[in-house]
Amino acid sequence: MSCKNGLLPSSLKTVPLTGETWLTLYLPPLLFYYGMAAMVTLKDTRKYRVALLPIGLVLAARVILFLDLAEGDPAMEIKNSGPTILMGAIILRIVGWALEPGQLVRTSKLEQRGDRARTTGEILWDAAELCFNQRGVGWNWGNSKQSFAPAVSRWQGAKNGLVDFVRYAPVFEAIMLLHTVRYRTNVMNEHVERIAEVFMFAGFAYAHSCAHYGLAQAFAVGVIGQDAREWTPLFDAPWKARSLTELWGRRWHKYTRDFCTRTFGELFASIFGRPGFVFGTFLISGIWHDLGTWGANRRTGICCFWTPFFVMNGVGVSMEECWYKVTGRRVGGLPGLLWLVSWNLLWGISTYEGRCMEAFLHGNETMSHLLLVTNTVRLIKPYIS
Repeated sequence: MSCKNGLLPSSLKTVPLTGETWLTLYLPPLLFYYGMAAMVTLKDTRKYRVALLPIGLVLAARVILFLDLAEGDPAMEIKNSGPTILMGAIILRIVGWALEPGQLVRTSKLEQRGDRARTTGEILWDAAELCFNQRGVGWNWGNSKQSFAPAVSRWQGAKNGLVDFVRYAPVFEAIMLLHTVRYRTNVMNEHVERIAEVFMFAGFAYAHSCAHYGLAQAFAVGVIGQDAREWTPLFDAPWKARSLTELWGRRWHKYTRDFCTRTFGELFASIFGRPGFVFGTFLISGIWHDLGTWGANRRTGICCFWTPFFVMNGVGVSMEECWYKVTGRRVGGLPGLLWLVSWNLLWGISTYEGRCMEAFLHGNETMSHLLLVTNTVRLIKPYIS
């Protein structure tokens, strides 16, 4: 990393991941997460969920602060971003579940079950499904307008996931190659370079998210036996967006929406109404992303921030709502596209430092499963040479 003196550096003594630390440090928050998922599907458990919440927060915080997958190697500290951002998501989800006034119901199984009560096995299975369900498809907390994916066989659903992985992993690899070439050649104009950095990171986020989503779908449908209909496309052609509201509200992925809206979104909405909901949702999304960046830079501290970018996108969404109230017209068309690109470039250039992506290159082993072309060439090279 180019940053040597970032914000909030950590000097805490960390421990590597071993069999013992996996059992005593990493596993407890995962078990708590599962237990909270089971409780929120049961009636009249809110007071118990709230009472137990501090335990879960402490368990997850211990992983964020003390688990070191890099084993002291600064060049491989990117490995710590994974468990850090995972625990951040767990914290936000269990907070949202603890404060849930009612119960979460798996509506996709209601017709099949009828009026009978759930068995213990069904409760445990619903909890497991809830742990992995980020968008509420098949549940009473999802977007009612979000329909199921087409009904396909278990085999076809798993195959579709693998096809997506094969499709998007090379895109991710190509972006990583472009990034490497760019920093080794150093031929770009400074201003063009800053713009290219923003577009490269957007492509990086899109490609690696789609590739990982495909792998998760293949495993969940093919191995666990999850309903393939619940695996709707992760993105909805974000390049077709013609406003910030359309981009973030419909076309970008919804994987963080539930835990962002349940926590800071609803908190700020209770104070400031609709503008507070938008601001709080984008604020916690930025903090959550920056938590992962901090995890990759514990020793030096965080040196590039996503929170201002997300907050200003929230401001942009609120500006579009004000425009609609004043003019009666929605932002859209070519003017909307120019506005969308200009606003994101402005705040992307202002807040994002492309060299922060260096960690992903130094820590390529953490993404080695996405280097499909490189790994394939490495496998066949001995046979063709």
